[in-house]
Amino acid sequence: MGIAAELDLEQRIARVEAAVATLAAKIEKLDSSHETSPGPDRAAASGRQLAPAPPQKHREPATGSPAAARPLRAAEWFTTKSAEWWLGRFGVVFTSLALVLLYQYAVEQNWITPLVRVVVGVVVGIGLFYAGTRVGDTAADPGDDEVGLRELLLAGGLAAWYITAYAAAVFYQLIPVSTARLIFLTLSIASAWLALREKRSLFGVVAVATGFAAPFLLWTDTDALGAFSLYVAALAAVGLVLYLMRGWQSVVWVTFAGSWWTIAFAADDPRSAGSLPLTMLVVAVGLAFVRAPVMRRQLVATGSDRYILAAPSGFSELLRRIANVVAQVGGGSVSRHDSPALWVMTIAGPLFTLLALSAIWPTTSEAIWGAIAWIAGLAAFRFSQSPDIRDPEVPHMVATAATIWTLAGLLWLSAALGELDGVDEASVALAITALHAASTLSLAPIASLDGPRAIALFAAGLTLTIVFGIESEVDARTSSSLQETAAELVVLAVSAMIWKRFRASASHRWLGVVFGVAAYLALLMISARVLGGVWPPLVTAAYAIAGAVLLVASKRVADGAVLRKLGGGTMLLVVGRLFAVDLAGVETIWRVLLFLVCGLLFLCTSYWLQRPAGTARES
Repeated sequence: MGIAAELDLEQRIARVEAAVATLAAKIEKLDSSHETSPGPDRAAASGRQLAPAPPQKHREPATGSPAAARPLRAAEWFTTKSAEWWLGRFGVVFTSLALVLLYQYAVEQNWITPLVRVVVGVVVGIGLFYAGTRVGDTAADPGDDEVGLRELLLAGGLAAWYITAYAAAVFYQLIPVSTARLIFLTLSIASAWLALREKRSLFGVVAVATGFAAPFLLWTDTDALGAFSLYVAALAAVGLVLYLMRGWQSVVWVTFAGSWWTIAFAADDPRSAGSLPLTMLVVAVGLAFVRAPVMRRQLVATGSDRYILAAPSGFSELLRRIANVVAQVGGGSVSRHDSPALWVMTIAGPLFTLLALSAIWPTTSEAIWGAIAWIAGLAAFRFSQSPDIRDPEVPHMVATAATIWTLAGLLWLSAALGELDGVDEASVALAITALHAASTLSLAPIASLDGPRAIALFAAGLTLTIVFGIESEVDARTSSSLQETAAELVVLAVSAMIWKRFRASASHRWLGVVFGVAAYLALLMISARVLGGVWPPLVTAAYAIAGAVLLVASKRVADGAVLRKLGGGTMLLVVGRLFAVDLAGVETIWRVLLFLVCGLLFLCTSYWLQRPAGTARES
């Protein structure tokens, strides 16, 4: 029996002793409570007492054993780790630091040439890798993310080879940069193979992270985009294969971020304009990330031993919690650890594809990209209604994707319309966004889904916030155009529709009230700007009419409390404007007429409010 096995056996015995001690303590506490409790059953309860608790030395496990310190619940701090765990890590760190210092001293003394330095790096990597293969796997579960001495040595060997290849190409110019990049790709493939063999996601993350770092570390102005595209495609394929086979969330997220970050880096280069290889890479990566999350679930559903269900890791649990917080805002929840990848990668992949293509082909009209996104959204909506989808989460996700893609397509089209003479792009985009939200909330198949409804409400709220921003500007009262005012009125109409739709809902009534009140306040601001530019007394008259209408309407609807409050507040505003603005700024004859009109309107409103209310109706 080896040393590692003996340590493992001792730890298990310590856990058993700790569990027995805990149970004995609970029984002793239960017995003591029975002894102090009054009642006729006291003697019978004491007669049924179990065996006495073990001696005190068994109830207090040794503090040197990490398992005995907290037998039932382990804290996430160093007291839960054994001494050999910390010694192994500090030993690797101190040994590596000593080697680095020795190597630095040798370089300063010119004891070793650049070629010898590279050879030393290769030999050190071989030594670490060989030492890692000789250390046994002491993890309890070969599928978890536990990192032991074996994994540290193997990863250290890979790191030594990566650093050596980089130094040989950049610092010493012993090999071309293209050769160093090929070495990086080879090491990434080897690290991916090691991840599958060792069943550790650490090596998968190392494979894709260092691989995607190579284009930034080993970039030259003479690189061919064809070779670059093949490199990124191969690296993305490595990461996706690891995800499809093992389901590691950390690997697929690093692959997703690295792929699009590298593509954006290349698309920003002036040499990428009109590049066909880069275009093919963008399309391939976009389709791969749309398909991979769904394919992963389908492969797991086959029941094959090759595609296993990965155990939840700390990273996946963190993502699920963050996604839950976002989903709860829209009234939903996230129960599966792969749901964030399914939603984010499938929805964002096509949008990133179109953005990258628009950068690669800058002369193409915005209308082309808008039409592609809009058509893709319609196709996604049609696919979400298919009865052949077995996964219940996929139709919801696809419907949300359809909502986002169609909105993105319409915004691209509004940018194309903005290129025409006399068309205000911002106003068109504002009106289109509001109308898209209204159509989403009115479309029966998707209006009941949390995702599309949340997107539509967020878009409507954003447009309403933009209206308040426009009207609150100092120069907006004199410089706003007719197109901008029309777009603002469209936004207010959509907000009123949302108020009417949600005011009867028990759970979302507050949402309707917020949109209704905000739309009314924005309407008052628009009226002040438009009518104030014509004649200031018209603002007061319009406010008086609006307040009277609200007060009268509050008697005709089942829930008129909000309308009464708005109407009363508007009447107070009218009184304030009459005495603070119109009394001093209007000629006498118009002042008399204005006061007369407002007085008669107040009297008529009072008469209508005193009449007995009939049967209230909902509209």
